[in-house]
Amino acid sequence: MERKIVIIGAGHVGSHVALSLAYGNIANEIVFIDIIEEKARAQAQEVMDAAAFAGWPVTARAGGYKDCAGAGVVFLCFGKPREPGMTRLDTFGSSIEASLEVLPLLARADTQSSVIISITNPADVVASFFVQRLSLEKGQLFSTGTLLDTARMKQVVAGYFDVSASSIDGLVMGEHGDSQFVPFSSLMVGSKPFTAMFSNNSDAAYAASQIEMETAQRGTAIMEGKGSTEFGIGYVAAMAAKAVLDGAKRVLPVSTLLEGEYGQDGFLIGVPAIIGASGVQKVVELPLNDGELARFAMSCAVVKSYNEMAGGM
Repeated sequence: MERKIVIIGAGHVGSHVALSLAYGNIANEIVFIDIIEEKARAQAQEVMDAAAFAGWPVTARAGGYKDCAGAGVVFLCFGKPREPGMTRLDTFGSSIEASLEVLPLLARADTQSSVIISITNPADVVASFFVQRLSLEKGQLFSTGTLLDTARMKQVVAGYFDVSASSIDGLVMGEHGDSQFVPFSSLMVGSKPFTAMFSNNSDAAYAASQIEMETAQRGTAIMEGKGSTEFGIGYVAAMAAKAVLDGAKRVLPVSTLLEGEYGQDGFLIGVPAIIGASGVQKVVELPLNDGELARFAMSCAVVKSYNEMAGGM
């Protein structure tokens, strides 16, 4: 697959996606598209400067939608960033307005050979908006969804048990937002089930509630501390692109279209899925317990309610 990547939106997130792509030896051509062309050019120049000693031949430049032709991955990173005090759902109005501007331009672009990865918040709603309005193959467009939330959860759990984050095997499901949840029945610390780390169920339940709360609030804490989040999403988005370009068939928690899995249908939300050259190849269904299924259904209801509002715009 072509290692050319187009990034629509040259702001904080788009620029850090590009930097991670360059540093990670993932792309050899990066094209920024932005309504402020000077900004796109400046971001491209900075990426080129940063990659001068990377030991990997990469070029970065500003371009237009015609550059989608031949791209292995197209990222959607446009829109106004979330501000301190805002939830991701609070960006709904401005993001859908921006989506209505991008949609016809992207529809006319040649994305036949491209996998489209959406990052713009609210992540599940914006991704659903595009999937429902573009003529795409199944799995060709997905969102980073709960991939970043999973990275945060791994750090939180690792800190709780004083082990490395790489020893944590688990994920976050549902909305990339306040209704997300951790299926603790599938979470492993090393090779040990999460619940087996405790002497009784009440201690496990308390730890689970604390871990979920800190995971969900981690993005807000970063936002309030520095005004934006960019490093984490830049890296995990690049990781998803690498899975596509390498045809890795890697299982990652992303927001993808459900067609009956987990008893849900017709919209995108965060679930584990196999990512390969064509995008999402298959949704992985975990054996969720009744409580986890109920929480997933609640999260789905949140996303569906906003999808209905987007449908009227």
